[in-house]
Amino acid sequence: MITITRLHAFDLIPTKRKKSITIIASNLNTSILDHLPDPSLGFGSSSIGSDSLNIVEKFYNSTQFSTCGSIVLILSKRNPDENDISKLIAKVRSHHGMVHVIASNTPSGGSQPLTLYDLSSKTNGLADFRIDDEFDESVIPFAGLNYPIVNYAVNPLVSGNGSTVLPPLYQAHRSQAKLTVTVQNHGTIDALQSFDLFWYNASSSTNGGYGLDYLRNGTIEYDWLTLDAAIYNMTLEYSYSDNTPFKMQIRQYVMIDTDYWTPYAD
Repeated sequence: MITITRLHAFDLIPTKRKKSITIIASNLNTSILDHLPDPSLGFGSSSIGSDSLNIVEKFYNSTQFSTCGSIVLILSKRNPDENDISKLIAKVRSHHGMVHVIASNTPSGGSQPLTLYDLSSKTNGLADFRIDDEFDESVIPFAGLNYPIVNYAVNPLVSGNGSTVLPPLYQAHRSQAKLTVTVQNHGTIDALQSFDLFWYNASSSTNGGYGLDYLRNGTIEYDWLTLDAAIYNMTLEYSYSDNTPFKMQIRQYVMIDTDYWTPYAD
């Protein structure tokens, strides 16, 4: 069960925006299905960019309730036109917030396809690119919402073939966790060939690794595991069919509260 405090439709024609906010507290899928958008109220031109970024900013500017530590999930069919989101990233971070994105492989408009990916990357969130009728199969609700505490977040820059030593993962308590990897900054999968993520501590019995297995037709691979309390060395190996650099999203989400805020990844 995921508690929703606000569901907001966006990309509506201006005269209908007043009707776009609903306050609810319910199951995520049920809430969305009960408040599906009306296509007749949407933008009629592909040249118009999404106003999703404005909605995120308004949410974190709200004085009706505390947004400290809140999580935003954007279901996006249309890309924004903005590419400089430094102020919005600072706003989300100042509230210790996090933004996840489930975006369409076939956007209906907007000129900046990487903006929402960058927003999620720099707020310790995830981005998943999918076909439109499979948004509900994204792993984000299971990994980034049901397990709402981010314990590890890095955005390693990768291209071509290689390996890299990542910052260590500090596991304060033995617990279950979701370890996720976003393998492309766009859909569909067209460049990824393989990846393997490894974690190791000489005193731990829960060392291991995982790689490309089952992407569920999206761009996020994940593993559900239990880790001993330890500091783990982290290593990433990867292979892409081209040399275009991009930043992967590697996250560990847990359910156990910590007494500190995990630093934001750049």
